[in-house]
Amino acid sequence: MRTESLERRQFLTLSAASFAAALMPLRSRAQEVPAASFTFDNLVNDMRDLAQSSYAAPKPVKGFLADLDYDAYQRIRFPTRTGALAGKGRYL
Repeated sequence: MRTESLERRQFLTLSAASFAAALMPLRSRAQEVPAASFTFDNLVNDMRDLAQSSYAAPKPVKGFLADLDYDAYQRIRFPTRTGALAGKGRYL
């Protein structure tokens, strides 16, 4: 009889997923609220209302993103050899 050993990372992942699933309610709150029908007319009316309202400036960014300039943003690189999609091909 062959049994596969469970690695620590797999155990922790499964434990966290099980714990999170136990905390989730059986019905999500989104299911309780009826969805409004999406129509082009509703979209036009919403955009018309937004266009007639005064400009509201966005909230300032906090944390490390506030200090991120253009050059630092351009230097961000993702690990292509060790990332989650490594070896899956260039365009998946």
